[in-house]
Amino acid sequence: MTALAPAHKLHATLLALACAACAAATRAQQRPPSTPTQKPTAREETKPAEQDEVLRIETELVQSAVVVVDKGGKFVEGLRREQFEMRIDGRPQPISFFEQVEAGTPRERQQLADARGEAKAAVESASSERGQTVFLFVDDIRLDAAAYVGVRRSLLHYIDEVMGDNDRAAIASTSGQIGFLQQLTDDKAVLREAVARLNFRPAGADTGRPPISVYQAFAVQEYGDPDVTRRLVEETMREHHTDDDPLLRIVGAREAESDVNARTRAIVEREGSINRATFSTLESLLRGAAHLHGRKLVFFFTGGLMLRAKDPDDGERLSRVVDASARADAVLYTVDARGLATDPQLSASRSGSFDLYGQGTRSSMSMGEIPATQQALLALAGDTGGRAVLNTNALDAGIARALEDESRYYLLAWRPEVDANRGGKFRRIEVSVAGRPDLTVRLHRGYYSPPTQRAAKADKTHAAATPQAELGAAVAAAYPRTELPALLTAHYVAPADAGATLTASVGVSSESLTFRAGDGGRAAAAELACFLIDDRGKQLQSYFARLDVSARAGEGAVPRRDVTQDFQFKDLRPGLYQLRAAARDAESGRIGVASRWIEIPDLSKGQLVLGSIVVAESAGDDPLASALAPIKLSAGGPLARGSRLHFSTHVYNAARAGGGGLPPSVTMRAIVMSGGRELIDAGEREVQTDGLEDFARLPYAGEISLAELPPGHYLLRITATDRVAGKSATQLTKFSIR
Repeated sequence: MTALAPAHKLHATLLALACAACAAATRAQQRPPSTPTQKPTAREETKPAEQDEVLRIETELVQSAVVVVDKGGKFVEGLRREQFEMRIDGRPQPISFFEQVEAGTPRERQQLADARGEAKAAVESASSERGQTVFLFVDDIRLDAAAYVGVRRSLLHYIDEVMGDNDRAAIASTSGQIGFLQQLTDDKAVLREAVARLNFRPAGADTGRPPISVYQAFAVQEYGDPDVTRRLVEETMREHHTDDDPLLRIVGAREAESDVNARTRAIVEREGSINRATFSTLESLLRGAAHLHGRKLVFFFTGGLMLRAKDPDDGERLSRVVDASARADAVLYTVDARGLATDPQLSASRSGSFDLYGQGTRSSMSMGEIPATQQALLALAGDTGGRAVLNTNALDAGIARALEDESRYYLLAWRPEVDANRGGKFRRIEVSVAGRPDLTVRLHRGYYSPPTQRAAKADKTHAAATPQAELGAAVAAAYPRTELPALLTAHYVAPADAGATLTASVGVSSESLTFRAGDGGRAAAAELACFLIDDRGKQLQSYFARLDVSARAGEGAVPRRDVTQDFQFKDLRPGLYQLRAAARDAESGRIGVASRWIEIPDLSKGQLVLGSIVVAESAGDDPLASALAPIKLSAGGPLARGSRLHFSTHVYNAARAGGGGLPPSVTMRAIVMSGGRELIDAGEREVQTDGLEDFARLPYAGEISLAELPPGHYLLRITATDRVAGKSATQLTKFSIR
């Protein structure tokens, strides 16, 4: 009795797919990627898109990140350049650049620039976020209902328990059901809403009798397994009662064979369509992520998948995913969401007998199904420098370990021979640590060099007709442009009897603008845009403005100040909104984009709500006077070291004491945090209600001295406690010190 798709057949099939993948990717390299890219305008002072990719194959240096672990899976520290041996296509390759890198740190970007041979990394905002960049990609079409529960639980665990203050994450899916929320953010409320939109989506599976699994369908159509075909025919005849009557047996056998062929063919074709959607969506995500700086970590949650050996489409698309991963410096961790998987026919949790039809046919046809559906997951993870998380119910532990694995790596760069870096061929990379066979080196195992004759770029994008059009296009792009450090902050005021008013402050530091000489001094201009978008991606309102900046004649350096403009969006209903802002240097055309999520609460529910927090640098040395003085909304620029942090907010729906006849009794506690540690505790303060007529909205302002804090990024956490109702509400905001 032969089991379905014996090991030697599967091995041969995988080898064939690998070869097909290499050839397909070489062909794919000769045509544009499937995802559109942002084209630089004539006035932009940016480098071509290819130079933003971590795996650079157009220039003199090629770089690759490698992770070295011991037998226990722990990262090996302190290795030296001379300990590493590199081979390209089997030939020894000298290493030109070598450094150990801490992922998500401010220094990482400069190290990547050094490895590319660039003198200095691009200018960043002092308040730019740091941390790991994580994509959580869910193959939702292929998950069953039970796997959905586990995946959603793991996603929420990552958001609530694992994700760092400065990390950014995006949740995406094959079906696209998450919609507009499928984007990078550090806002945990947005990520939780994205998880809430992940709902079970049946893939239109075959419902005929007897049941035929994807594995069995591949055995018939891809591997031509005669045993599985014969058994499925026999079961079909038994199901339709044509197996016992001699007169019906011959006709029944023909009809059953035709039925089996039709059903298995449809299953394989449907699986190919799902593969196409999954790989195309994943590749698109990775192509876009290539424009983001630093290392990325991608978790690919799926219920197992199988590749078609007879159709090159699967191999080509898989190879494009691997190639896109290398160019984006993204490591894929494939996660089998089925958890601790066993043969479903042999599972002790299965009700009834193990064999629906007797004689062991059903069980024997399913032997090897789990390993077969995990082979592509192992290959995809291995070829991109990651690992496969298989056969475990502890998915949370697997995710945590992957994050730890990728927090440190070695960055290697080398200078290939000119001829060896052309021709559209697959270049196999091998790296080992000399004399240490006990160590495992994980890395992207190859890349595809560009064709010798590069096709001319037919799409010559001209500069947009107006700055407003340029700003609008930048705001609409999937990933933010960062040539200019744009600033954005916002807060809302929500009256009980009307829609909320949202105020956004958009700007840019004057130091980032290009000044030109003129009469009496120097001048520059910033062009600003601000768009309000709802949680479904619909644009609600937009504003544009131009601000002129001048520096007096005889002044040395340009005075450092934020050039800002406030925009108001009125009469907003409760819900989740996104602000997208863009700033453009009028002289050079450089553009920067920033975004922020704002949730307008539904106050009609009567719940205690702490409003958004406004932070600014204190106006004076007197804490009491500056706390009471009105302040201008800051655009989120960094605060001066040694200054005082001024913050203000509102408390909504606090309970009235004395049965409603007395004012509310609310206390506030402000804490400055970094890296999960509490650095400054301002103590508990009473919210003053004297002189207030509207107790439904209690204003509060305070200050904290920053004298003891070094430059860096911080989190301000404010908690309001309603002592009458015994409830509390918390709000967070970020700030930085230069």
